[in-house]
Amino acid sequence: MVSWATTQATPIMLSSHTYWNLDAFQNPETNLALNHTLYMPYGGTRIGVDSILIPNGTILPNQQGTANDFWSAPKTFGEGFQQDGIAGNCGAGCNGYDTCYITEREGYGPYNWRQAPVVTLASAFTGIQIDVYTDQDAFQIYSCNQQNGEFLTSLNETDI
Repeated sequence: MVSWATTQATPIMLSSHTYWNLDAFQNPETNLALNHTLYMPYGGTRIGVDSILIPNGTILPNQQGTANDFWSAPKTFGEGFQQDGIAGNCGAGCNGYDTCYITEREGYGPYNWRQAPVVTLASAFTGIQIDVYTDQDAFQIYSCNQQNGEFLTSLNETDI
């Protein structure tokens, strides 16, 4: 391994990669998180990426009723896998989520990030709900598609 000291300002974003199965793998119908409901009321756009998930500088709208529409109403991950836009959504040949959603609160007027969650993830099976409050500008959702066919959920706030 080689390392060098930087001589200029170097952007870095350290983030945890927490994976959530709010059913604690106890749901007798599934051990997956596809039945979890996600709601991102400020997530109307996402960062465009190329086929290997490198950001390409575009901002893409999350059209209502498509796989990336978690902003117009809460829906389960499983619903998203049945909607337009899921093919290639997490890179070339990948149907799922590894997606950076922009947190667009400014259009709603003055806000305090401590008063409204940017993401709500819930399980109807256990009744467990996670509300995420953040002052960051974006949020990454990852559905673990390449993890032996298992789907979990990763939520990471991101400062873009």
